[in-house]
Amino acid sequence: ALTTIGAASRGKKNFERQFEDCVKKLSVRAKIAEVTVALDRALAAGDAEEESRLRRELFRLRGLQR
Repeated sequence: ALTTIGAASRGKKNFERQFEDCVKKLSVRAKIAEVTVALDRALAAGDAEEESRLRRELFRLRGLQR
């Protein structure tokens, strides 16, 4: 009985961790999409400073995907 309870507890913790990981990944993807749109706008406007800042942010976010 104790091994069953322990296995169920580990399963729940594993599920919770996987769920949290999925939420984080989706959040990062959404932020990447948002930054990509802003980068396109900065490019169209010729705003080199904003473009540079957004490229750094995009690079950082893509690193979080791994």
